[in-house]
Amino acid sequence: MAVERINMPTLIKQKCLNCGDGFEIEIKRINAGQGKYCSVKCVGSSKFKGGRKATCTRYREKNRKKHLTYNLKYNYCYRKTIWGHLILIFHKIKERCENPRHRSYKWYGGRGIKCLFESSDEFADYIINELQIDPRKLEIHRIDNDGNYEPGNIEFLTPKQHGLKHRKAGD
Repeated sequence: MAVERINMPTLIKQKCLNCGDGFEIEIKRINAGQGKYCSVKCVGSSKFKGGRKATCTRYREKNRKKHLTYNLKYNYCYRKTIWGHLILIFHKIKERCENPRHRSYKWYGGRGIKCLFESSDEFADYIINELQIDPRKLEIHRIDNDGNYEPGNIEFLTPKQHGLKHRKAGD
């Protein structure tokens, strides 16, 4: 005698990412990418909560080109300002002096040169208020080549002037 096999749906208990309530769902629905929210209401409200990583990720993936364009445009406009340019310079200095994996570390941090400014705001304030120059299209230079990046040991030079003052390879 043949026994008929009845396909009963296999249910798994899940917890809703939005409200935290427990609910049961079929395995095949989970495999289809469902099962994160208990109801349509929770799915809809999670889009507007602002704290949902999964929803934000899906949105960014769908609108990837728009987000990349916005970020590039914002960063470009911000870096064109004096403040944005100085913040970028500060972070480059910190990388050269503190990150052993940076390609220029051996000439800066490896020689014991440090950045003695505590924050990027302090660095930018010093350049703007004390030196009173526009550093765009200029390069940062330490007056004492073996000294640290600190107030009184920084100047900005044109690329041509900077090329004449830099340390020789054997020094």
